[in-house]
Amino acid sequence: MAKINIMSSMFVIVLFGCAASPPSDRDSQELSTVQQAFPAATGLREVSIPQDAQPFEHADKMTVKVIHNQSVSLGYCVGATVAAKSGPFRICILADSNLLVRRASVVSYTWDRGRDVRKSKFTRQFEGRGPDDPIQIGQDIDAITGATLSSKAMAQGVRDAVTLLRTMQ
Repeated sequence: MAKINIMSSMFVIVLFGCAASPPSDRDSQELSTVQQAFPAATGLREVSIPQDAQPFEHADKMTVKVIHNQSVSLGYCVGATVAAKSGPFRICILADSNLLVRRASVVSYTWDRGRDVRKSKFTRQFEGRGPDDPIQIGQDIDAITGATLSSKAMAQGVRDAVTLLRTMQ
């Protein structure tokens, strides 16, 4: 079974662009977002998701980047597309080396119904959650009224991201 050795303090979030390519406006914006949770971060490096590390059906809709400061890994940035009743939307999860969520956010949500999942009142509930937590609506996460299915989709996406990172270690 192929494994990716993930160095200490890793973090997850949605990122598009590779650290090896010249920095673009999008890369700079993504790094700036990551630095809010990881102030020492200087870059992001995309890693491949091994075929045998895909424990669920939606892993093909995820991207994983290592957050680093020069040669030291600080965490992970995982991006995922999740689906709710209104349609698919993108989320971003930042996690530390213990796979504890530092930040979860909605990157794009174009639907009217369920849009309150973007609010920090909801997304802050994921902070500090990790592999040993259920990360499930009705257990450790409260759904947003009027956005129950979007809330469930986001919780599932965060849980899948943490599970994927654990599998890759």
